[in-house]
Amino acid sequence: MRSEAEFKEQVLANLDKSTRAFNNGDPAFFDDFAKDATIFTVDSAQPVKGREAYRQSHAAQFTSSKRDKTILDRSIQIVGDVAVVTQTARIKQADLTATVRQTYVYGNTDEGLKVKHLHTGLLGAEQATGSTPVSTGAIRVLSDKIATVPAVLGVAQ
Repeated sequence: MRSEAEFKEQVLANLDKSTRAFNNGDPAFFDDFAKDATIFTVDSAQPVKGREAYRQSHAAQFTSSKRDKTILDRSIQIVGDVAVVTQTARIKQADLTATVRQTYVYGNTDEGLKVKHLHTGLLGAEQATGSTPVSTGAIRVLSDKIATVPAVLGVAQ
């Protein structure tokens, strides 16, 4: 059995690999997710259920361009055989910049360490690089809550 420190290092290595794939528009990015992962994106009020559904719904948009994701802060908590990662990231693509807050849940699967759950939320409005904020898109009322539905930076990660 691995130690907590070893598990944390494995999660960090996976996060680094995933960020590189994300930045390069590499479709291998989707392979970091468990087959049955639940992914909450900034562009939908409903979660994406499963790696293949995530790949199908976002691959074309994701691989169409590169982006630069910079981690602003990160915290990793190990709870038994699960790692909970919370982070704030700035994502730049073309002339847009967005800041997001993400929560990852990593766990072991029959394929090894994978993301079992990802939730990404937009912090503030998208901004054109070097300018004032631009619109985040339509606002809809969903189950008595207000949600924004922006098209953010190639893939909702």
